[in-house]
Amino acid sequence: MKQKSRKDRQSGSAQLTARRLFEGGLVLLTVLGIVIGGNAIREHRRVVGAREQAVAAATDLIATTYVSRAGVEDTLAEQALALEWPEDTVDWAMEQLAETDWTAEALEAALAQGTEEDISEKALENRLMQLQFTTAETEAALSGLSGRFDYDARAVSSLKHCAEDLDGSLSRRDGRSHLEHALFTESQVQMALDSDAVNWQTAAEKRAGELLQDPLSRKGLEAGLS
Repeated sequence: MKQKSRKDRQSGSAQLTARRLFEGGLVLLTVLGIVIGGNAIREHRRVVGAREQAVAAATDLIATTYVSRAGVEDTLAEQALALEWPEDTVDWAMEQLAETDWTAEALEAALAQGTEEDISEKALENRLMQLQFTTAETEAALSGLSGRFDYDARAVSSLKHCAEDLDGSLSRRDGRSHLEHALFTESQVQMALDSDAVNWQTAAEKRAGELLQDPLSRKGLEAGLS
């Protein structure tokens, strides 16, 4: 009889232990579910936040710097490393910009860059390429400017502006060097030099007056005026 009672107690104790283990397991699973669920929510928010930041950064870049698609990708890639964005975040941001008309962006960049009086068509082309626009986009932009900019007149204006900066003592050689550095064509350079944009006689006399203050020979004076 005592033996049976002992067995009953042992059986009841085992059932109680099993029940507690089961209940404890349920609690553990519930806690794990809450933790995992919370982590998933936080990760989702982090991904969404990073994507929103990436799109905002790309949009701002386009709006403020006339940057091309390649420029956006490069900048976002740099930010991705700094801010620990995954690669798919950058890819996703670029997909959101798929509707951007990069040819139109190139034209707008050309218009902005081309407001400078001393810029030639070649110099403008170089700047667009530096902004990482493709050759096709650059050519389309320059074609879109056809008729808007008179590069012959710009060469003259550039020479005149340079002469004014130098207070009228600009030599023909310095003028040629300036125009060539601004990447005007040879015909535009010659046309500008032959125009009346600069009074070369006055410039030469002024330069000669400056040179004669030094003990220079006639040869040295002629070299300075050439």
